[in-house]
Amino acid sequence: TRRIDDDGEKLTICGINIQLHMAPGETPDHMVVWYPEKKILFCGDNFYRSFPNLYAIRGTAYRDYDTWVESLDILLSFDADILAPGHTKAITNATEIRSVLTDYRDAIAHVITETRNGMDAGATIDELAHTVTLPVRLAEKPHLREFYGRVDWSVRSYCVGTLGWFDGNPTSLSTLAPNEEAKRFV
Repeated sequence: TRRIDDDGEKLTICGINIQLHMAPGETPDHMVVWYPEKKILFCGDNFYRSFPNLYAIRGTAYRDYDTWVESLDILLSFDADILAPGHTKAITNATEIRSVLTDYRDAIAHVITETRNGMDAGATIDELAHTVTLPVRLAEKPHLREFYGRVDWSVRSYCVGTLGWFDGNPTSLSTLAPNEEAKRFV
């Protein structure tokens, strides 16, 4: 059990020098491992070949999108020749690594920006879930296909995570139980 601070930690294990760096993203306790001698970055689940799972439909705590973007900048700061995600195949080309991490970061940042702009303009969560999309240059990337995560789910989660569950409609504050509402409709 170790605590890794913001500056990371250097370790030698079985003669191999590695560095541990905190990089919250998919989870708030996410850590990446940098193996500088071989220029390998083990990024865990902060990247995998599909649109990021910004909201897990199985139910998890709100994922801090802004922090995930910052962590992708940390990943980009390494000069990796190999990117080893926790899932999906490793990427073994430095140019491709920089490109996919940049796309990933930009996709999350786009969802944040467009959702914030829509909320500021008074759009509802449903309106935003149906109108916020990735720009074509990102949406057509195979490593951003909506397979594990989806943009519309991410927009909904961002709204709820930043504003809470209240939708601004006062009739939502004290709703009837479904059976009671049905009786009154009848």
